[in-house]
Amino acid sequence: MVEENGVIMTKEKASVMQATRQELSRLDKVLQEIQSKLEEIKPLAAAERERVEAAKKAKFQLMDLDFNIRHTILEYSIEPSTITVFLKGRNGQKPTPILLPDLTKARDKQLRLEAILVTIENTTLEIHSGPANEELHAWLCGIDFTQLRGDTSYETGFDAVKSLSFPYPSRLSYLTLDRNTPDNDVELALKCDNLRTLDITFVDEKLVNQCNDLFPPKAIDQLRREYRLDGLLQVKKLERLRLRVRITNFVHSWAGRVGATCQKSLAAWFEAESDKQKRDRPVVVEVVGG
Repeated sequence: MVEENGVIMTKEKASVMQATRQELSRLDKVLQEIQSKLEEIKPLAAAERERVEAAKKAKFQLMDLDFNIRHTILEYSIEPSTITVFLKGRNGQKPTPILLPDLTKARDKQLRLEAILVTIENTTLEIHSGPANEELHAWLCGIDFTQLRGDTSYETGFDAVKSLSFPYPSRLSYLTLDRNTPDNDVELALKCDNLRTLDITFVDEKLVNQCNDLFPPKAIDQLRREYRLDGLLQVKKLERLRLRVRITNFVHSWAGRVGATCQKSLAAWFEAESDKQKRDRPVVVEVVGG
C-alpha cells in the first residue's frame, strides 16, 4: 500500500494514476499545438473562402478568350442555315430585311462583328431578285472586318461569304442587251473570293425556245450568253455547284422533261470547262431533281 496526496492505495493503482496524469499532460500539449496551428491557418482559410465566393460570383468573360477559341464557340452557337435576304413585301406584307441571329446584335462591338462574320460563313445567302442582290451587295460592302485588328484576313462581308443560292437567276432580259453587260448574280459570286458552294435554280421555260407549240431546248452557247455563265468559271475557290430546275406545268405538258435535259447539258459543260482549268480541287457539279 502507498499513500499519495493523503489517499492510501495499492501500488498498482498508484502506478495507473501516474500513467494517466502523464498521458493527460501529453494530450494537453498536443491540443495546444493543434490550437496554435489553427491560429496560423485561420488567415489562409479566410482567404480561400473569399476566393471561392469570388469565383462563384464571377461571370464568364467570352471576350477574354483567344479569337480562335471565341470563333469556335460562336460556330457552335450559330447553326448553319439558309437566309433569304431582302424579300419584297407582297400581299400587304412588309419587306423582309436580312434576318440575323441575336448574337449579331450584341452590345460589345467586337463580339457583334465576330458574330456577323461567323453567321455569314455558316449561312447560305439566298437572293430572290435584282433589287435584293443590290441591297445585299450594299450590306456586305458596309461590313468592315478590318476592325477585328488582325484576327482575320477578311476585309468586307464579301470575304466571309461561302455559300450563295439563286432560286431565280437574273430576270433581266440579256437578250436585248450588249454581250458585255454583266449579270448581277454572277458579279456577286465573283466578288465573294472565298465562295465554296453555289446553288442555281433555273425555270424550265427559260431553258427552251418557244416556237408555236414546240419547245426545243436552248443550245449551251445560248444559255452561256443569256446567263453570262462563263463568269462562274472565274470563281476561283468554288468547290460545289448545284443545278436545279423548277418544272412548270405549261412546258412540262408540251415538252416533258426538256428542262432536265438542259440541266444535265449545263452540268456536263461546266464540268468539262472547269477540268480544263486544272484546279487544285475539282468542282463537284450536282444535278438536283433532274
